[in-house]
Amino acid sequence: MIKYKYQKATVINRPSKIIKSPYMVDILYDDNEYLAHSPALSLNKLINNGTIIMISESDNDKTSRKSKYTIEFVKLDKIWIGVNPLFANKLFIHCVNNKILTEFDGYFLKKAEIKTKNGRLDFLLHNKDNDIGVVTPTKEYFVEIKNVPLAKDNVAIFPFGKKNKKTDIYISERAYKHLKELILLKKHGFNVALVFIIQRNDIEYLIPNYEHDYKYAKTLEKAYKLGVNIYAYKFNVKSNNIQFMTRIPINFIN
Repeated sequence: MIKYKYQKATVINRPSKIIKSPYMVDILYDDNEYLAHSPALSLNKLINNGTIIMISESDNDKTSRKSKYTIEFVKLDKIWIGVNPLFANKLFIHCVNNKILTEFDGYFLKKAEIKTKNGRLDFLLHNKDNDIGVVTPTKEYFVEIKNVPLAKDNVAIFPFGKKNKKTDIYISERAYKHLKELILLKKHGFNVALVFIIQRNDIEYLIPNYEHDYKYAKTLEKAYKLGVNIYAYKFNVKSNNIQFMTRIPINFIN
């Protein structure tokens, strides 16, 4: 369990009337209006005017961002949903360090934001039995984390990308690039995993977004068949803490 002391606020303008960016919203907090950073855009209209949210406050005065507030969770009906991808990364490492995820037993964090041949992945894990200090296929574990806040009828859906105006197709280019990199590393013999973090308690299973990003969905199927480890973990979000619930299935339906 991770405890926190986030504060409740309300979205009043998205995007902000002060800064015309999809990553900025105006919020009402403690009877005053502030700017807040929305780390994942509108989340397919999950963040709207009037949405109740929980925000964190940065104490770093040197931050280059336009606001010291960040949206961490949004309220939908009676549940809280985690929308900050950086918090999803924090959850994963917390679970690895505390031996909560059995799929990663024996591993610990070696490096975050690990540079690879064609970009970066979130984490490089290290097997505690490997003391030689070099990267080897059997002892190192490359991991990419994806936060999944969106769902329909208790089914988590990933990804939601931007619509290509020329092809009229939604493509999540960044997610696709990460997936291709995991496939390449797997072909070179490394342990690799794609981990979906679902910060909401109403989910039964996850499916790729065949309707809006068919290219990614089919590539995810390919990755699974090639042996890329693909896991989805569900967490229960409350107003002052978040707790691991269970691993859920990933269904390929097309």
